[in-house]
Amino acid sequence: MSYEVTVFVPVYNGETYLEIAVNSALNQTLDCVKVVILDNCSTDSSPTIAKGLADKHEAVFYRRNEENLGIVGNFNRALEVVDTKYHMILCADDRFARDDALQLAYDAMEADPELPAVFSDLGYITAEDKTLLTRTFKRSGKIPGASTARRSILNTRNFFSIPVLNRSSMGEGYRFNTNSLYALDLDYAIYLTKDSYFYHIPEVLIFNRYHQGNLTRKMLWDAKRNVENVALNHGLPLSGMDRFIMGINHVLTVTKKMVFFKYLDWKS
Repeated sequence: MSYEVTVFVPVYNGETYLEIAVNSALNQTLDCVKVVILDNCSTDSSPTIAKGLADKHEAVFYRRNEENLGIVGNFNRALEVVDTKYHMILCADDRFARDDALQLAYDAMEADPELPAVFSDLGYITAEDKTLLTRTFKRSGKIPGASTARRSILNTRNFFSIPVLNRSSMGEGYRFNTNSLYALDLDYAIYLTKDSYFYHIPEVLIFNRYHQGNLTRKMLWDAKRNVENVALNHGLPLSGMDRFIMGINHVLTVTKKMVFFKYLDWKS
């Protein structure tokens, strides 16, 4: 089988949702997709689940690190081993929202050889897989990367979304940085698009799962520092006024997310 798309699923002790995430990739209508599970030395039943999926499905491959590389190291492992034209990283507790998600992104990529990445609207779901709300970006088609990067940095929030597909050749040489753990998706998006553009599909194609173990909960107050590091990583200057605006927006964003988590706990 010749694969053109790799869905990487990095996991560490993700037994609860791992199979759901992988199956959402296997159910894609696009037929040139493989799934690579990157096990970061899990101590729960994740390895058993992953091996079972790999044994059952020809398109599933299981890789276990010799030692725990940390979140960033495991994400970088994906970039080191990618060997397909396109790729994406699907967290083990997230899933695709539609079976045609990759097909839609693939079609957009194939139509434009210069396109580095495709993004979409997002859905937020609970631990029990109930839809909480959607995040619509009110845009469609080609979007400038530079202006989206600046908006994201000043608001200390990712206004790109989660990538549905990335063009592997345009990410060669890039590695995720430990100084931006809270903003890994944002850092990669800016690397790919700051000098060009990206494509946005105005449909919910990915479900982002919120639960008690979310990294977002633990790192809310680190967002501003991490986003400042993202700007530094890409040589994007920040004035004193920029940092002041970031500080205000950071407090507002943290407050909104804390309210959201309270709402989530209540719904659960």
